[in-house]
Amino acid sequence: MAGRNARFPDFKTVQSHAYFAEIDWNDLRSKDPPFVPELDSETDAGYFDDFSNEADMAKYKEVHDKQAALEGMAERGEKMNKSAFLGFTFK
Repeated sequence: MAGRNARFPDFKTVQSHAYFAEIDWNDLRSKDPPFVPELDSETDAGYFDDFSNEADMAKYKEVHDKQAALEGMAERGEKMNKSAFLGFTFK
């Protein structure tokens, strides 16, 4: 398993990764963003979770548990089990 020390060395390497293959980096700034937040003021933080709210933090319990398990495996040098990513989504 690659650790925290095996990160991409530079931005060009990130750009060339297969995950970003469909992105045209040359005219990226001229494209309309897929989402533009509607803010009430310059200090509006409504799109962020309230980390002092127990109900908001409960949504992350499973994520925190999986992170702790992955970190524990990395510390022991175990190979990562694919089941650690069951139910994982990225939006």
